[in-house]
Amino acid sequence: DLKALGRMHSAAEARAAFDIARATFDRVSFDLIYARQNQSVSQWRGELEEALAMSIDHLSLYQLTIEAGTRFGELHARGGLRGLPSDEVSAEMYLATQEVCEAAGMPAYEVSNHARPGAESRHNRVYWRYGDYVGVGPGAHGRMTTNAGRMATETLRDPAAWLKAVDAQGTGRSGVEALSGADQAVEYLMMAMRLAEGADLARYARLAGAPIADARIAPLIEDGLAALAGDRLAATAQGRRAAPSLMRFCASFWRSGPRRFRAICAPCEASGSSPVWSRWRWGSSAPSCRCCQPCPFCCSQRLVSRAAPSGCTTG
Repeated sequence: DLKALGRMHSAAEARAAFDIARATFDRVSFDLIYARQNQSVSQWRGELEEALAMSIDHLSLYQLTIEAGTRFGELHARGGLRGLPSDEVSAEMYLATQEVCEAAGMPAYEVSNHARPGAESRHNRVYWRYGDYVGVGPGAHGRMTTNAGRMATETLRDPAAWLKAVDAQGTGRSGVEALSGADQAVEYLMMAMRLAEGADLARYARLAGAPIADARIAPLIEDGLAALAGDRLAATAQGRRAAPSLMRFCASFWRSGPRRFRAICAPCEASGSSPVWSRWRWGSSAPSCRCCQPCPFCCSQRLVSRAAPSGCTTG
């Protein structure tokens, strides 16, 4: 399975590396991917129980997703990824993940991350709580608060181009954009709703300059997808299973954002279509090349409303 996933190490080597880390550091974690080719729910349960037995206090558990523009996406398009579980089996694996981890005292504190109380990732929670972080390496994105306001940064995706830029100018940064309060509010909502603690609606209102209307939130609560406690809106267990509905809710506030965040294909832009996020999943990331990424509204058209950036090799 590791080879099929493009990993060069063996399971034995991974366990040996974990033993070294466990003996050296106070806090350790590792990642597991499920919903792999020819994997059954019982096999995944066995792998997860084995991982939990390794005296681990943090696990990142990701469902394998096939996205356009990736190596797996190309293989899948050619019929080269046989034996992938159905959506129903994948959903059953997700439910098994929650059940097994909660029984072991490691509930999900974020969509894909589980930890014992007090062992949650401090690093990653900076992102999910919408703090400041610097994007340094190839393809990295950052969010920094400066005297000029909050800035979105990105770097060159291609490692060779990034290295050349660093040698020439001291940085591989390819873009910097000021974020309005409205942009920040939606980004915060998108990230915070990943967490079990949810989003602070008072913080959203401060960023956006206006609160979310009760009528916008009511359908989520009525459908059992979210719960409201004071000013905090959080996804329920049912809501996390129906992630596209929550994504639609968050994305519905994004229409007024800068084109870098709301780029859509010409047909959708002309028709004023509403977002359709059914093919997007928690944890997925859009390709860095904005001239040839799928339209996030219809998820099928290629963007035609923007010229290819200089140096684009895929558009």
